[in-house]
Amino acid sequence: MYDKVYGKSVMIIGDIHFSDVYTGKHKGYLENCFWCLSRITEQLNAKKPAALVLLGDLIGWTETNIKDRQVFSMFCKVLRDWNQVCPVYAVRGNHDLKGYPDFQFLADFGLIITSAACGGHFDYYANQSQGRPEVRFHIVDYKCEDKALDFAGDDVSDIILAHNNFTISGITNWYNEHDGLELGMQQTFSGADMVISGHIHNPSPEIYAAQMPNGESCMLFYPGCPCRPIKDNNMYDSCWYVFIEYDEEDGQTSIKTEPFELKPAEEVFYAPETFVTEKTSDELQEEIRKEALKDVLGDLLTYRMNTGSPIEQVKRIPNASDAAKQIAIDYLQLAFNRG
Repeated sequence: MYDKVYGKSVMIIGDIHFSDVYTGKHKGYLENCFWCLSRITEQLNAKKPAALVLLGDLIGWTETNIKDRQVFSMFCKVLRDWNQVCPVYAVRGNHDLKGYPDFQFLADFGLIITSAACGGHFDYYANQSQGRPEVRFHIVDYKCEDKALDFAGDDVSDIILAHNNFTISGITNWYNEHDGLELGMQQTFSGADMVISGHIHNPSPEIYAAQMPNGESCMLFYPGCPCRPIKDNNMYDSCWYVFIEYDEEDGQTSIKTEPFELKPAEEVFYAPETFVTEKTSDELQEEIRKEALKDVLGDLLTYRMNTGSPIEQVKRIPNASDAAKQIAIDYLQLAFNRG
């Protein structure tokens, strides 16, 4: 039911990070979120694509649930309106994982289509008379990058829609690289024509390419996060809408990007002098340590390792940096010593 779509284009946007409790350095984060949603609604109504894809981190910044039920109802109504235009697919991001997140609620009630619901991919046809699809879109959830993909084969483009920090050495340098996955080392992605990913808020300046293990080229692009949760790291004026679009005149499918023009920063964020007290370096380092610890221990639960000591289990967690693992080991050792 969810594995085929028909129409002129497929529209893709980056992380939303919708929140009714997060403030950051914003004058009104919730208001800004709704403003961004309204811009997406305008594009959907204008373009009428065959499908919309959300690249993960739908809800929250540190939380995974909208607290105010009235606000949650309003968010659901926005998704309902989007679904009246076209099916809405969603990659599961790192902020969509903990407990019973609103991401899962939205999936259970049919407001978003997940990888599990569509069998890991959906095929895009320009029209229903075609014998084969133009593009196969693979939905790769966060930390599922090593899962085997069902590539479509000859004469069909394979595009991966993911949520992680994929890097190309010496190229992806417009954002701060940390714990990145080198795209050219991703064996399971060999055979893909392109990766379009969330997670990285800073939008790509252009489309880049990496050489894959099979010797072929794979493009990489980040649409960026329209809500700009963090002022200091997300000071861009626009991000991107991405359209995979079929041209009836030349019979070709192409990748098109359109600017997602954002509000001027001075309208969204408070000026620096508004904040009298700044966190000390030690406080910032402690926050970094806590976040790294949370991610590593969360992975421990996700992968459900149950053999060996807790410290040995931490050492075996995939896709976590050595520094993050060491932080977790230090905390565990401290707990053992106190016990």
